[in-house]
Amino acid sequence: MITGTLTSGEDIFRNRQAASWTRLADLYQHLGLEYFLVPADVKFRPILPSLTLSGWTQWLTLSMRAYPNEESHRLAKVVAAMPINADSLLDGKPERLPKQISRRLLPTKPNRDARIVLDDALQTHLSSLRPPSPTTTTAKPPLSPTSTATLTTPGPATALQAPGHPLPTSLRRQPP
Repeated sequence: MITGTLTSGEDIFRNRQAASWTRLADLYQHLGLEYFLVPADVKFRPILPSLTLSGWTQWLTLSMRAYPNEESHRLAKVVAAMPINADSLLDGKPERLPKQISRRLLPTKPNRDARIVLDDALQTHLSSLRPPSPTTTTAKPPLSPTSTATLTTPGPATALQAPGHPLPTSLRRQPP
C-alpha cells in the first residue's frame, strides 16, 4: 500500500523469520492495534503477534479508508472464493451468502490522512525486514554531552496515530 500500490499481505504478515514476528508486533504497536501473542506450535511459548477482533477491525477500517479501490478488489476476490452456502449460527440451517460486495459500501475516495499513517507504518515495517544496504547506510553522530535533545518514550498510539505524531482531526473518533 506504499505510494499508491497495494503491498502484498505476504510481505507484511507471512514472513517466517522469528525476527519478523517482533517487527510485526512493532507494526501493530505503531498503529495502536490491539493484538496478543500465540504459540507457533502447542509445544512452544507464545511469540506470534495476532490481531484481536478489535485490532483486525481497526486494521481493515484503516486499509479501507486509505485504499478503498484496492480493498474493494481484494474483498471481491475473497467473497468470490467463499462457498455460497453456510450454516446459520442461529438455527443451523443453510444460509445463502453474497457472491459480491458493492463498491458503494466503501469510501468513494481515499482518506489522505489514513493513507499517510498507513504508508508510514508499512514503510517502517517493510524496511525493517530488509537488510540494510551498504551504500545507503550512514552513521548518525552521537549526541554530545552539551546537546539539548531529550529522549522521550511515546505513549500508546491510537489506531490511526503514529507515535510522536498528533492524530489528524479528520481521523479522531467522534463521540456517539
